[in-house]
Amino acid sequence: MARRKIKKAIEAQETATDESLRWTEEMEVALFETFRQQMNAGKKGDNGWKPEVWPLVIEAVQEVYSGTVAITKKHCQGKEQTFKGHYKDHVWLSKQSGFEYNLDTGMWEGSDNAWRDLIKVLLVLLLFTRLIYYNRLAHR
Repeated sequence: MARRKIKKAIEAQETATDESLRWTEEMEVALFETFRQQMNAGKKGDNGWKPEVWPLVIEAVQEVYSGTVAITKKHCQGKEQTFKGHYKDHVWLSKQSGFEYNLDTGMWEGSDNAWRDLIKVLLVLLLFTRLIYYNRLAHR
């Protein structure tokens, strides 16, 4: 029974109907420039953006996008969440011993041992997270 639930959850993710979107640098700039303008205008609260911000963000991104997909709030929120995740990763890595960020290359640098240790930790965290996820699916 648990395997059936897990399989259904995976199939649901694979058959999602949202059209995927390939973001360009221009689209990202439009997104975050609009966010910056709206933040400066006081349109960001403790719990996120005020509702009137999203149509402006969508319009700004759509204006520089040359594809056929209609830009949605979900697309923009997804991109914002992706960058929040990158930022959290950046902050976390900056606190780890043996790593430093090279401004010239735009890359994190560390010794081979530091990278090996980091990979071990991340693999354990990944496995632990998956166990929790599949355990929750099995008990629904």
